[in-house]
Amino acid sequence: MAMFSQNPLMNGPNYSFSQTPTTAAAGIKEHAFYPYTDNGGSTLAISGSDFTIIAGDTRSTSGYNINTRYAPKVFKIGGTTSSQDDATLVLSVVGFAADGEALKERLDTIVKMYRYQHGKPMSVKACAQRLSTILYGKRFFPYYVTAILGGLDEEGKGAVYSYDPVGSYEREQCRAAGAAASLIMPFLDNQVNFKNQYVPGSGVGHALAEREKTPLPKNEVEDLVKDAFDSAVERHIEVGDGLQMMIITKTGIVPKGIHSHNDCALAVARTFESLYINPILDILKRQNPANSTFLTTKTHNGVFDTNGGQTLYLFVDLKTDGASTWPVVIKALDPLRSAGYLSSTDGTTFTSGAATVIGTGNTPLNLAQPIGSRDYFWDAPIPTLNSTFSNITSLVSPIASTDFAAVFGSTLGTSLNNTRISLGGRSVRNGIWRQLKTEGIDLINVDDVVAAAGFNDGSGDC
Repeated sequence: MAMFSQNPLMNGPNYSFSQTPTTAAAGIKEHAFYPYTDNGGSTLAISGSDFTIIAGDTRSTSGYNINTRYAPKVFKIGGTTSSQDDATLVLSVVGFAADGEALKERLDTIVKMYRYQHGKPMSVKACAQRLSTILYGKRFFPYYVTAILGGLDEEGKGAVYSYDPVGSYEREQCRAAGAAASLIMPFLDNQVNFKNQYVPGSGVGHALAEREKTPLPKNEVEDLVKDAFDSAVERHIEVGDGLQMMIITKTGIVPKGIHSHNDCALAVARTFESLYINPILDILKRQNPANSTFLTTKTHNGVFDTNGGQTLYLFVDLKTDGASTWPVVIKALDPLRSAGYLSSTDGTTFTSGAATVIGTGNTPLNLAQPIGSRDYFWDAPIPTLNSTFSNITSLVSPIASTDFAAVFGSTLGTSLNNTRISLGGRSVRNGIWRQLKTEGIDLINVDDVVAAAGFNDGSGDC
C-alpha cells in the first residue's frame, strides 16, 4: 500500500497519514536477527626489506552515525607487559568491531602462551598459520573482520599476511582492507607493486620492460601510508578522524599517530610535534636567547613575559589507547627535555620548569606513578582523590581536575566553556569564575580567552 503522495502541488513525495496501513498484513511474518554489522574504517600494510608498516584510521561508524572517533584497529600482539613493549607482531582488524576485538584478544592470548611455554616469541610465519586455523575453526559463524598480520620473518625481512574471514591467507608485499580498500589498493598496486610502471625507452607497446620490483625505503613508505589515508578520508565517509601507524623493525615496534577532530585536519603536517612541541620550543628559545649582549648568565624564563617563573601546563589528552600512545608522547618531548625546559621529579622533590606536561584522558596511571625520575605527570580526578586515588601525591599529580558540569551540574543553562550563554548570561559565568577563584581553584579551562584575560586583570565585564 502506498504511503507517500506524489501530488506535484505538494512539492513531490510527501508523507500521508491517510495512506498508513491500519491492519496487520495477513500470512506468516518472518522474524530475523542479523548478528553482524560493519563499523567502517580501513587498514593497510606494507612490507619492506627490513621493516613492516601497518596502519589504520580511528573512526568507528554504524551506517551514517559515528560511534567514536578514537577506535584503534591496529594492535601489538604477544608482548609480556601491559604496554606490549616487547611484542614482535602486529595485527590489524577491520569490519565488525566486536569480532575484531575478540579475535585480537584470542590471538594475543595464544601467542603469549607460546612465548611462556617455549621461552621465545612466536615467528610471524607460525602466527600466520595459527591465525588461519583460528579463523577456519569459526567458519560456520565466522569473525566478520578482515585481518592483516605483520612482522619480520626469520631473515629479518618484512612480512605481511592478509586474510579473508574464514582463514584463507597469503603473504603479500602490501594489502589494504576495509571500507576504503577499493580506493587504497590500486594506489598501492602502482606505488608499491609497481604495476603499470615501465622503463622509459625500453620498447614500444607490449615490448616495454616492467620496472624492477624493489622494496621501498622506510621513509617513502611512511609518506605513502599518509598519502593513501589523506586520499581515502576525502572520498569515504566511513574513514577519518585519526591515523594509527605501527612500524615494525628489528629493534622493536614504534607506534606513530596523527589525530584530528575533523577530516580536513587529518594532514601529514598536523602532528603533536608541529602543533605543540615545536611552537612551545620556539617561544622558549626567544624568551631565553643564547646569544645576547645584554645577558651575562643563562636565563630560564617561561613563555609568559610578565611572569617568567610561571610554568606552562601542557595537558596531553589521549583519546586513543593510552598504553601504546603515551610512550610516543614521552619520546616526542625530547626537544623540550634536552633543552631543560620540562618540570621534573626525582621521586622525592618537584622541580618546576618552563613547561609542565600533564597526561589526561586515557593516559595510564601505571606509566607514571611507579616511575621515580620523570618529567611528565598525571591528571588526577578530584572527585575520587579521597577514595579510589587516595594514594596519589603531588609528585604524581601536581594538578588534579574535574568536569564542572559532571560534578556540579548545569548552572541556569550557562555553558562555562563557551561564549554562547543561553539563560544565565555573562554575569552568571563571571560569578562562577569569581567564586572558583575565591575558593582557591588554580586553573579554569575556558574557550573565551579574551573574557578570561579581562577577568583576571580586572578590566573585564564582571
